Amino acid sequence: MNNIRSLRVAQDGKYSTAWFTNIRGELGYIRTQNNDFSRGQRALILPENRVRSFAVCTSSPSVSNGNVAWQMLVSNDSLGKLQLLQQASDTGIWKPEPFYVPSNTDNYEVESYTITFRVQDNEAMPVSAGRAFIASASAVEATLNGLSCTLTPDGDWYDMDDSGSLDFIVPTKSLGAQSLTMSKVKGNSGEIIQIDPLIHDPSAKPIKEMHEKLASFKDADHLRKAKTKLGQPLFSNSPGTADLSGALACFNTLKAAHASLPRDGSSGLVKGFKRAEAVAEAVNIGAQELLMDAWQWMKEKVHQAVDWVVDTAGDLSSLFPSLPEANETSGKVWKFVCTLGGQVWHFTLDCVEKICEAATWVNSFLDKSLFQALRSEPGLGEDQSRMAEAERFRRLCLQLGRHQGNQGHYFNFNHCEYWSSK
Repeated sequence: MNNIRSLRVAQDGKYSTAWFTNIRGELGYIRTQNNDFSRGQRALILPENRVRSFAVCTSSPSVSNGNVAWQMLVSNDSLGKLQLLQQASDTGIWKPEPFYVPSNTDNYEVESYTITFRVQDNEAMPVSAGRAFIASASAVEATLNGLSCTLTPDGDWYDMDDSGSLDFIVPTKSLGAQSLTMSKVKGNSGEIIQIDPLIHDPSAKPIKEMHEKLASFKDADHLRKAKTKLGQPLFSNSPGTADLSGALACFNTLKAAHASLPRDGSSGLVKGFKRAEAVAEAVNIGAQELLMDAWQWMKEKVHQAVDWVVDTAGDLSSLFPSLPEANETSGKVWKFVCTLGGQVWHFTLDCVEKICEAATWVNSFLDKSLFQALRSEPGLGEDQSRMAEAERFRRLCLQLGRHQGNQGHYFNFNHCEYWSSK
């Protein structure tokens, strides 16, 4: 800690984080869940020249925030560019959040994915103004029918609109997404109806398409010569054969991993307890490879990586002897290993969200060219359908805004990445 240039502490109850910048201008923190920083886990977040000033806050678990601890970081660089990052303790992944600007007239572009649930009764009629109980694989901020909400693993009741629809928009710049599980609904009478759990994994479709299209490339040289749908070279640079071969092998492994892990997005490491408990235990025992705090650092420094691989990690349940049912495992999980800055980094990929985060990292390593080739161009009919859906949602947002008295709790959208089918 001799190279620390500035230090500040964020605390809420027993959850404390000591944030620091070092003499190289890098931003990081040490977090602990018992106010004992001698046992805290250290992670770098932003590289040099990316932080001119910053502000942080933390909140301990409560019913209102999904019973997970949250951290928020607002920073600006030397050019004054603002960045908002948010972390929930159940995965530890830092996620960029957009700066929303409420408006009665203008649309606000958000890079995101959408999930729409439409609930019907036995006569195929929409359950108008009902409610649905939905749980998310991990905690995440989203908008539902134009209003902000928090999706959590504990689940909550969410209001349908007059057509029986729930339109979720989740901002993201990654392929990683949270599976949603609907387990019960309420009609206008308020009667709770138990249903067979409906699980939707937004990453399933792009992972499937990725595997199918990459399977058409014979080898690295064939991939290097690939072109976009407009006939332009896929790669603006010329990736080496080793990098392209490694990417193909990595994606094949990630496809197998995605298929073997639970569809509901839960951890494939250990059954019988919540993921947040596993993270808390990992912090206490110093199992750095089970934490994702440094994953943001890996993304920021992706082009400085010199070697990386995805492989099986085996049975890691012995790392959690103090947790209930820790001996109940669901088989092997995966690991992402990378050499960066002369250090070897290990990350355990125990759920589909982390698998997709690794796929996004590999795509970024190749200058985001692969996902460009994988993304299908919409046909005219599909494009018109999306425009109609966007217009319907825009009107819904305006209607909700008037209903809420223009208090700024709603937002309009005209751009979404439709990773998932409706």
